[in-house]
Amino acid sequence: MVDRLLDSALESVTKHWEKSDQKVLDKQVFPVGVAEQQNLRYGTDQNQTLDLYYPEKHQGNLPVLIHFHGGGFFYGDKSHDRAFGQGMAARGFLVVNCNYRLAENEVKVWHQLWDCGCAAKWVEFHLAEYHGDPERVFLSGGSAGAVFAVLLAVMQVSPRLRRLYSVPEVTFQYKGIFSTCGFFGYDSKRMAFRCQRRICFGKNWETHPLYQELLWHNLPELSQLPPVFLVSGHDDWLKSMTLSFDRLLTRLGVSHRLLFLPRGEKEKLGHLITIMRPDLPASQMVLNTATEWLLSEEEKHPAAMEKRA
Repeated sequence: MVDRLLDSALESVTKHWEKSDQKVLDKQVFPVGVAEQQNLRYGTDQNQTLDLYYPEKHQGNLPVLIHFHGGGFFYGDKSHDRAFGQGMAARGFLVVNCNYRLAENEVKVWHQLWDCGCAAKWVEFHLAEYHGDPERVFLSGGSAGAVFAVLLAVMQVSPRLRRLYSVPEVTFQYKGIFSTCGFFGYDSKRMAFRCQRRICFGKNWETHPLYQELLWHNLPELSQLPPVFLVSGHDDWLKSMTLSFDRLLTRLGVSHRLLFLPRGEKEKLGHLITIMRPDLPASQMVLNTATEWLLSEEEKHPAAMEKRA
């Protein structure tokens, strides 16, 4: 009975988000001078695919941005973030825009985390082919995707966690994280999120060891994160989660910056708007600032991830 109710609620939420997102996606504007390759496979499942974006004209190797879309773990697609990926490519990155299996039935968050790790391993194998710089690899994500970006960076410094979640090790070091409207409060006590955890982490999520290990207070490795660029704003309905994560990073002494957008004047700057509408003036400012900050912080902290747990 409970599962049927949750499935019905999930279907309703998904339809609402699809309708709402489509209104935004219809307004997307794409930059010129960006090359694209779509639906390259890093696994056998139909959702284990990725897209590549990079400037048509460039010299030398490009900094790499591995990006994961959002959607509360159970919704979303890389196509939603295509304009963002191309916008970052226009700023000089080789962007890897990844899909992963969505949480349903037997697929849970730890399976998605494995997908993300396999996508990163694909990047390692193909860096030279697409002129990616192995010394400048960054992670990025929106909402739930930001969670995967942070967790992949954590996995890199923790052999214990890599073994526990079967996440493959990569030889390059992540030099920074670009988080947009991160869904960092997935352990919220609000009923809606408790129901979501039943879907995304399983019926016994409260006692499941794979869930417990993913709680921020159980991850001492967080203190070894590379520089983190956080984006949220007044109109982001999950802004409290980014603000809380900002305070956590401050306590841990992690190099980071929070860019908090004010209330939108002409257009609401809601959840993930800077990813789905990177052409807006506020979004342009965010992407420019994030690019400059991440590349400059990487130079200040070249050995940010050298220490291993």
